[in-house]
Amino acid sequence: MRPEHFETFLEWLDSDRARAAEKYEMIRQSLIQIFIWKKCFDAESLADETLDRVMLNVPGLRDTYKGNPSAYIHSVAKKLLAEQMSVRSVQLETPVPENPMKADIKTEKMSDCLDRCLANLSPYSRDLILDYYSEDHSKKVSHRKDLAEKLGMSVGQLRVRMYRIRKTLEACIQACMGPESSV
Repeated sequence: MRPEHFETFLEWLDSDRARAAEKYEMIRQSLIQIFIWKKCFDAESLADETLDRVMLNVPGLRDTYKGNPSAYIHSVAKKLLAEQMSVRSVQLETPVPENPMKADIKTEKMSDCLDRCLANLSPYSRDLILDYYSEDHSKKVSHRKDLAEKLGMSVGQLRVRMYRIRKTLEACIQACMGPESSV
């Protein structure tokens, strides 16, 4: 996602930049809470994915959509949740491998791929993503706020940057693992 998408999105939420930022954070927190209630594994990532999808559509929506942007955003979250439920049902139907050693080999290969892909990142990006995910659940919110402040950006901008780095890593790991497996 490009920065101009984020800017356009904020303008769509509210013409006042400060109020738009507040609305963004409130919407994001409500999305996270919804995904937690629905027992989704990574509620933050799903909230970010929802917002990314909406941000890409805002240029076309601004002139045609009438109503509260929050309602539209929550409808996109509902569709993403349906996609996740579909993926979960497919995963539940997938049989457990008969040979546990095969699963261990796959885990080891994925770990090797992660190491290789992290090494391919710029030192800045590698250090940033490792720092971003370094804290456990109880400390991660305050740690990420501190990290954003240290970098001179908002928490939302930091999340966008992490999303981009994660996507790069996921693509690299998937290529490394080969076509027979997906991340």
